[in-house]
Amino acid sequence: MSGGELKAFDTPFFLKKNFGSGYRLICVKENSNSTSENVTNLIRKFIPDVEKASEIGTELTYLINDQHVEVFKDMLEELEKNSKELEIENFGISPSNLEEV
Repeated sequence: MSGGELKAFDTPFFLKKNFGSGYRLICVKENSNSTSENVTNLIRKFIPDVEKASEIGTELTYLINDQHVEVFKDMLEELEKNSKELEIENFGISPSNLEEV
């Protein structure tokens, strides 16, 4: 629905696949003073055009297109391996949800 009009009707999977923004990578920094630049640079080794969607307090959010799914495994392993140096406490990745669509 948009402006009171039905814009699309189908299964949640179809709607997310065709109208979604891909995936959301969320990294939680150890503290709000930690720099996000090093985290962004590491992610750019795998996804050169990635940009931060938001940085609120200790939470960094990146939006990643579906076309980059093949690098997720290596990228997440690298984040895990370097989490201490990057001052990352936690991170996770999830597909776009219906509210975002």
